[in-house]
Amino acid sequence: MTKGTNNVDRSREWADLKERYLRPPSQRPTSSARGLHHFALLCNNVEETIIFYQDLLEMPLVELFENRDYQGSTHFFFDVGHGNHLAYFDFPSLYVGEYQEVIGGLHHIALSVEKSKWDRLVAKLETAGIEIQIVNDSSAYFAGPNGERLELLTYPLNDMYGNVIGAPAVDLITTLRSTGAVRQFTDEGVSDDVLFRILDSARFAPNGGNRQAWKVIAVKDKTLRTTLADLYAGPWAQYQALGAAGLTPWSPYGDRTAENEIIAEHERNAGSAQTTDEFVNALFNAPIVLAIVADLENLVATDRDLDRPTMAVGASIYPFAGNILLAARAEGLGGVITTMHVRIEPEVKNLLAIPDHFALAAVVVIGHPEQTISKLRRGAVDSFTTVDRFTGPALVELPNTHRTQP
Repeated sequence: MTKGTNNVDRSREWADLKERYLRPPSQRPTSSARGLHHFALLCNNVEETIIFYQDLLEMPLVELFENRDYQGSTHFFFDVGHGNHLAYFDFPSLYVGEYQEVIGGLHHIALSVEKSKWDRLVAKLETAGIEIQIVNDSSAYFAGPNGERLELLTYPLNDMYGNVIGAPAVDLITTLRSTGAVRQFTDEGVSDDVLFRILDSARFAPNGGNRQAWKVIAVKDKTLRTTLADLYAGPWAQYQALGAAGLTPWSPYGDRTAENEIIAEHERNAGSAQTTDEFVNALFNAPIVLAIVADLENLVATDRDLDRPTMAVGASIYPFAGNILLAARAEGLGGVITTMHVRIEPEVKNLLAIPDHFALAAVVVIGHPEQTISKLRRGAVDSFTTVDRFTGPALVELPNTHRTQP
């Protein structure tokens, strides 16, 4: 840490700078930058640096290749969360000196982690014999493998000593490409303020006629959550049994006789005692459990009279549910949309006092992910998009078109 203090009172100077340059959020222009692509530092030893970040700090290596500008130099990247990357170069044949604190140089890199992870990482650093300076049980300062000063702190990304630093947001494309289903969470809670922000953003989802036919029930009562978990367990076990038998569970065109036989056999093998497994219990111990219900009197079912199950009504509800996950992702959270409770909708409606003309659309569970997802695996565009007709040619990427990696 920097030593020494300045006893000059600069409060007037700071107030003047804020008055002249710090605009209210509503008056600030949009930044010209899309985000911090990466922050690059120099290292002595590539392998030691990888071990330090990946094994000790649990920040995975995501890419390694030759430096474009220096032949023989390694350029490698670590995922530090929120779509951001910390990068390093090495110059094996060039001595560039030890780390120094100079004007325009690096003072420290502050990495935000959840409190439970902060406790674990600090303990790992201490076990590794790394000298740490802890401040207010929320910041840990230490030197990295190349002398660089690092800080682990428990403040959220947009908070510093209670001061709001910008808005909690990530690049839209990054959010879209990294919002997968998250079902395992840490013990860290989520405040009602954060939940309110999530729903306040999600409510702008597109919907038919702007009828906004959704209703959200935030389930907080422990007894209700336990009952929801118990109700979930039955359909979840059936879902697993059908999937294990090679079927798409409850497909509209599925063989109902075969499904019933598989479920009956599963229940015979499982015995009469219905148990709720650890996965289900953990899911409904997440900080946020939301029941999303739809007002059937306020939904347009354009396919109501077709000889197949209706799908159109979901177009006015599920974009809202998807927006909840996207807004949660922008808060550094993760979650999953599950429709398993729809299998036993009458019991859930009775439990949560849902009126008759409302249908249970989904349950959304949200919390702090145990693991940060940076890449999702999905089919390429040309595997699901054709031109003009279902049997038409695939839509292919034009040569030299830039796109992000899958």
